[in-house]
Amino acid sequence: PRSQTNQSDEKKIAFGDLIIPKKAVYVGEVVPIELRFYFDASYPVRLPDRPSFSGDGFTVMRFSKPIEKQQEVDGRVYNVVIFQTAFSAAKSGTLEIPPASMESQIQLPGRGPSGMDDFFGGFFGNMMSSGDIRQTTVPTQSVKLDVKPLPKDGRPEDFSGAIGQFSLEASAAPKQAAAGDPISLTVTVSGRGNFDAMRPPALLEDDGWRTYPPGEKFEVSPSDPIGFNGEKRFEYMLVAREDRSKTPLAQLSFFDPSLEKYVTIKSAAIEVAAKGTADQAAATVAAATPVPEAQPSPAVSAPTPEESLLASNFSPASFAPLIHDRGFLTVNGALAIAWSAALMLGLGHAVAVSPFAKKSAARRDSRRLLHKMEDAQCSAQQFFQIAEEFVHSRLASNGSHADARDLLENSSVSDETKSAVRTVLNRHDEWKYSASAPHLKLDVGERTQVLDQLKNFDHELRR
Repeated sequence: PRSQTNQSDEKKIAFGDLIIPKKAVYVGEVVPIELRFYFDASYPVRLPDRPSFSGDGFTVMRFSKPIEKQQEVDGRVYNVVIFQTAFSAAKSGTLEIPPASMESQIQLPGRGPSGMDDFFGGFFGNMMSSGDIRQTTVPTQSVKLDVKPLPKDGRPEDFSGAIGQFSLEASAAPKQAAAGDPISLTVTVSGRGNFDAMRPPALLEDDGWRTYPPGEKFEVSPSDPIGFNGEKRFEYMLVAREDRSKTPLAQLSFFDPSLEKYVTIKSAAIEVAAKGTADQAAATVAAATPVPEAQPSPAVSAPTPEESLLASNFSPASFAPLIHDRGFLTVNGALAIAWSAALMLGLGHAVAVSPFAKKSAARRDSRRLLHKMEDAQCSAQQFFQIAEEFVHSRLASNGSHADARDLLENSSVSDETKSAVRTVLNRHDEWKYSASAPHLKLDVGERTQVLDQLKNFDHELRR
């Protein structure tokens, strides 16, 4: 009948298609797909910005901007709108991708409602005031996929979930660093895959270096409308504990679904000239400097006959007591006053540099630093800077510039206290060196906990 023919024709006015390039995927693999919606070019159409596409067991990345083109299908010309995106499966097994759908307003021939204006401007063509406006949901077909788990055989110990095809390179700046100065090691991972799930590459051969959590930045390839092609940069801050001539190596392990195996790639070590701490350098110089041999004292020779004769013939010119000599009294009185003044100054200096005086001064300084940290107006960065200064001042002696950690390990405090203080020093380094420092937070609870740990540390040192 004619009515059935009309219904069949209307079904051909618009339809959708879901295009997935492969029927078997791995868990976590990023798979690009296309959503295509066809509309008969004879009818004006208005569309929303994005189609509806979601389901259980998989995640969808962002949509590209729509691509418009015309295509002939079975002798009819269609306006086609194409959306590109990608998905990744969350678990193994059979996965059914449900249909995506696009809401549309299609103007069919006929008399439209009175009073219609140009509000329904067409996505393809312009809506006219006369015609039948149909609100239509255009679906794609559903697709079933086989999702395979990642293999256990050959899985590297440092594999953290990166899946795709990647390359890796590293750079360092500056190439020279004085004792305590950081070197920035930038590791760039390029390629295509699940960058969102990628963790920082591991650092190898890092003995003699202190490393900090890296900052991360991802840049999408200009030719990629979806966001799974690009490069991700990890910026590590390194501080040499000992003199170093090369940076650590960066290593990334990932699963390549096209090869169906795990791949491990490494960067090359970069030549640098990084000095260790000042105390270590001084110790090295001292160890290399030979100690001069002790010289024997000159022997005392016996007096000559002439010297013996001179000593035996000497006699004073007068036997009057020296106490009655005014010049003698004046000179010796002045010497006595000078000696007394020197004695008082010496005693004062001895008291000032005595161990008791030094300990008293150190306690006053420690109370001053803790008082600063207790101030609610003290910023998080200042708080940890003062904390590191406090630990160093309580452990250093004779103006030592040794690293606070080295001093801590050689201190007399308990292992539990060492662990707590070591955590405080790590937090200080995160604020000082880590590129993620602007995102770190310091709440009231942690501030109070750190103060309590430092006070306990101070108390143990006073025992």
